[in-house]
Amino acid sequence: MGPCASKPPDPAHDFMRAVVVRNYGVLGKRMAGGGEEAAAPAPDKHTMIVDPCSARFVRTQGCAIADAGGASGAIYEFIGYRDDAGFPADVVNGIEKEGDVFYHKYGWPNSKHVIHCVGYDFRTYAKRELGDLALSPEIARDLLAKLYERLLMETAKSGPSTLRLVPVSAGIFAGPLLGDMPAITAEALLDASAACFASSKMVGAKAEKDVFADYAAHATVELCVYLERDFARYEAAWKAAVAKRVATDSTRSQK
Repeated sequence: MGPCASKPPDPAHDFMRAVVVRNYGVLGKRMAGGGEEAAAPAPDKHTMIVDPCSARFVRTQGCAIADAGGASGAIYEFIGYRDDAGFPADVVNGIEKEGDVFYHKYGWPNSKHVIHCVGYDFRTYAKRELGDLALSPEIARDLLAKLYERLLMETAKSGPSTLRLVPVSAGIFAGPLLGDMPAITAEALLDASAACFASSKMVGAKAEKDVFADYAAHATVELCVYLERDFARYEAAWKAAVAKRVATDSTRSQK
């Protein structure tokens, strides 16, 4: 390549710029000063939505889905599953512990695409898993990056072109990291997308990185922030993280 030749486009950077922070939850509603209000259309058959579920709830036999609350309860009502007595067997088998991600298509012919995702309870994680080591933003970022990587790859394999995802473990489960979660979420999501583009695992005859590149070329990814009061912090954190990552990558490529 000559000195004046242009560099090929970086698909990872294009994907970063395609992620948009939205002030509404995965169902298109947000909590503002006057209460909950509609802010975007409900998900359609081309949209994947993330359910921040509880592994214990999913795996408890006889647990009525109608008993679910919060974001998950609203999602189960939306997909028409509020009155069922339990989750599909493949979901139960696929969701066991923190960090697990499992895709299921509900309904036919107007399918609703859901990725069930178990976040980490950072209020108790250090005591349960780290021994004498304190929980740090770096540890949380690494855990969430691996979770987001699985989530992004499952979406890429499954087909829906729009992904509405939530900041995982960013609410009451954030514990001592609550104030750091916008930055942790942004950095973890960037780490996850980079890992997807670099993956050497195979899906049939195709490498995962090629499957993800094909998906990323036309995908729309919305980081959905339900609470109006949190939106500006997440939007600013995402823009700052992308700018930092692009600058770092550019510096490395010039060495």
